Amino acid sequence: MNNTLSDYGDNPIGDTTLGGFGYGVGLSIAILVVFVVITYFSYKCKKSQGESAPLRRPSDNIHIVIQRDGFDAAAISAFPLYTYAQLIKPHKCGGCAVCLADYKESEEVRLLPECGHVFHRSCIDPWLMIHPTCPICRNKPAPLAIANQ
Repeated sequence: MNNTLSDYGDNPIGDTTLGGFGYGVGLSIAILVVFVVITYFSYKCKKSQGESAPLRRPSDNIHIVIQRDGFDAAAISAFPLYTYAQLIKPHKCGGCAVCLADYKESEEVRLLPECGHVFHRSCIDPWLMIHPTCPICRNKPAPLAIANQ
C-alpha cells in the first residue's frame, strides 16, 4: 500500500466534514462577535438614556410649593368633631376617602355638614388647609356659618 498526499482520509487538516475542527472555531468566533455587538449596543442605549435624565446630586435643594387656598385652623375647628361611635347613624361608606382606612369606634372624625361626608380628623384637616372643598363631592363647606350658630 502506497500512501500519498492525495489521500485525504487520514489527513485531519483536509477534513471538510460538517463536524470538523474548522467549523467549530468559526461558529465559536461568530457567537463571540454576536455577543460583543449586543453588549456594545446595550451599553450605548443605556448610556443615551442616562444622558436624557441627568442625575440629581443629594446636595441639590428641592423646593416644594403648596398653594394654600383652603381654610385656616380656626375655620377648620368650626366643623363638628365626633368619635365615630357618637354619630347618630353610621355612614354607609366603609372608610375614610382620603386615607382609605376603615373607621374604628374610638377614632375622631369630622363631619362636613353640608354634604354629610365623614373623614378622619387627621386626614381631613390637612386637606381642608390646602383645598376648600370636600374630597368626595367637591362641595364647598361654610365653616363660618357653623361657628356663628
